[in-house]
Amino acid sequence: LLWEHFSREVGRRPTLMAGHSLGEYTALAACGFFSFEDGMRIVRKRGSFMEEACPSGKGGMVALIDPVMELVEMEVQRKGALLAIANRNAPDQVVVSGEMEALKELISGLRGRGYRRAIFLNVSGPFHSPYMKPAAERLEEELRKIEPKRMEIPVVFNVDAEPFRDGEEVFEKLKRQLYSPVQWERSMRRMAEEGIELFIELGPKNVLSNLARKVLPHVETMNAERLVDVERIKEALK
Repeated sequence: LLWEHFSREVGRRPTLMAGHSLGEYTALAACGFFSFEDGMRIVRKRGSFMEEACPSGKGGMVALIDPVMELVEMEVQRKGALLAIANRNAPDQVVVSGEMEALKELISGLRGRGYRRAIFLNVSGPFHSPYMKPAAERLEEELRKIEPKRMEIPVVFNVDAEPFRDGEEVFEKLKRQLYSPVQWERSMRRMAEEGIELFIELGPKNVLSNLARKVLPHVETMNAERLVDVERIKEALK
């Protein structure tokens, strides 16, 4: 609804689109790759498959603020299959996903030397990690039932931070997204390489706008949570 209102009222076509994790499906629906109804059906299936892939409470995710990446990556690798980098959001923020006890050991082992602050996320499982591979296989079956359409606007994908417009390769990217890190910092930098200087965030709060400014301090950002915010953006773009 917010995207439709924005498109109608602002009347300016974005050059590129992107969505963080689940938001990637919103971007794909907005750019016309699949219908709103197909998007809702796939998102529901995706959530169910992810919940079933790992019992509740067994795994989780933790955000590390101001991480020393060399130390974090070394400790994650040392844990093997138990941990994985889940989100590379900004220079000062990375998210680690995995088995809960291994996450606690990571936080304890790096305390005072590997990060400034650790925040356990309110999620039910170790998303964007190899634990989600069974869910990814099931998701692919559902994705293949969709008849894809050519995107009206290219989307920069989470798994490789590359803009893409059409083709069934999108299904493979969405499958991999479930068990691969969200390359959000790289995505922002890739969009800047394409000449993007204004980032407009549609949706609740302004988390992604804040991340964009951390990655690219020189860019301008705007965000719209409500329909009335679109009017503010429309006036600013005149």
